[in-house]
Amino acid sequence: MANEIIKARVEDVVKRIEKKINNPSKRQEMIEKVETYDKTKDPRDDIDLHESALLYPQDELGDEYQVGKREVDIDWTSHAQYRSDLRDVNPDKVTDAILDLVEAHPSMKNHDKIKLVKPFGKVVVDVDGRLPGDVEADVITVMN
Repeated sequence: MANEIIKARVEDVVKRIEKKINNPSKRQEMIEKVETYDKTKDPRDDIDLHESALLYPQDELGDEYQVGKREVDIDWTSHAQYRSDLRDVNPDKVTDAILDLVEAHPSMKNHDKIKLVKPFGKVVVDVDGRLPGDVEADVITVMN
């Protein structure tokens, strides 16, 4: 898996833009931004948070899981969903990494932003373990 080649999936994001954005000029502008960003990696060329929210409704990824006696609620920001598609990072592997983290720290009681570095890439997660029976984990962004 460490030798696994990860290719950016700009075409997946472009298909989503074509499907979700009705305004032809906005659609073309967003496609150009994504394609330019893929080439330059310059954040000034990328779509903004509002545009990623148009493409990725907040409720598309995420679910509740049971780890030991704790319920783990994993949610994804629109930005993280966009980055996952763009960078071809498998959401299931991200979920597994978060569940492994909670399992390794069953008495987690902090609220922290954590960067997980795994063979599939890096994930920034806002983890809140302050509730007695729950852990909330919000995936903020992913990188490969």
